[in-house]
Amino acid sequence: MKKIILSIEGMTCSACSNGLEKYLNKQDGIKEASVNLVMANASIIYDEKKLNIENLNEFVKKAGFKIQLFYLFSFYN
Repeated sequence: MKKIILSIEGMTCSACSNGLEKYLNKQDGIKEASVNLVMANASIIYDEKKLNIENLNEFVKKAGFKIQLFYLFSFYN
């Protein structure tokens, strides 16, 4: 498992952040996603055997937002 924090562009309200969080949590390979409107970021724990940063970027794009930058953390659970 890996954890990544994505800086998200385009979220303007709680409906945006809630919608993105629900969408991300439904994706195969994502164990947990938490979106923070005020900080404009998404914290995602995902299976690196199934997903990579390009996949996560596509998920965010399909939800109508853009990634500005990201921080990647490796850990094993």
